[in-house]
Amino acid sequence: MIDPISISEIADMMSKTRQQVAQLHYHGRLPKPDKVIKACPLWDINTISTFLDNGGVVDRRKNDTQEI
Repeated sequence: MIDPISISEIADMMSKTRQQVAQLHYHGRLPKPDKVIKACPLWDINTISTFLDNGGVVDRRKNDTQEI
């Protein structure tokens, strides 16, 4: 049995918008959902808490602050 958490609730935990977290999910940057009901992915709160405690999503974009 899981204690389900939605994208909106994850967004609150991460201080991001729901749209930003939906994009992270779309691009495979979140753990695989523990359950999907219709088109709504759900994660167990322990899965997301562990994920965030272990570093969560790392921004891998290049830093464009080069000196000219």
